[in-house]
Amino acid sequence: AAAFDERASFFASGAATPPSVVPALQRIAMAVLESVPDRGLIVDVGCGTGALVPFLVGSGLSLDRYLAVDLSSNMLSGCRARLASIAAGGSGRGAVVIERSGIEQSSALGGARLWQGDVAGLSKQDAMGSQAENLPEGSWALHCAGASSVVFNAVFGNVFDQ
Repeated sequence: AAAFDERASFFASGAATPPSVVPALQRIAMAVLESVPDRGLIVDVGCGTGALVPFLVGSGLSLDRYLAVDLSSNMLSGCRARLASIAAGGSGRGAVVIERSGIEQSSALGGARLWQGDVAGLSKQDAMGSQAENLPEGSWALHCAGASSVVFNAVFGNVFDQ
């Protein structure tokens, strides 16, 4: 997480999502949303600064169906800023300002949730908040958390680089 905390400013910049990458992000977003029930939860593992979020929203995602998961607090701060921009009516594209604050769900984020930690430790309560009591018990964290789709966008390349 420390390596990504140090590089979060770059990933929050517009340079981190060059125009050549946009078609791939659009295809990923469409594929994710086509595979998810209307009210299904999308868990974005290794969300970074939320580069995929504007494309998910542009494809029809309601932010209250989005859960951002990352080990890096600075990356989540960038994602929080991007979510707040979208919830306020912005596009969410381009640079975002990273601020240091706690992990939360709020109306300022359009109901989106952020969770810092290893996805293997994600609980139903962390993922769904007050909706958790409506989900069945089980052993696999993401299934238990009520995830309809799990996105590992660009995670594997970063693991390989480490």
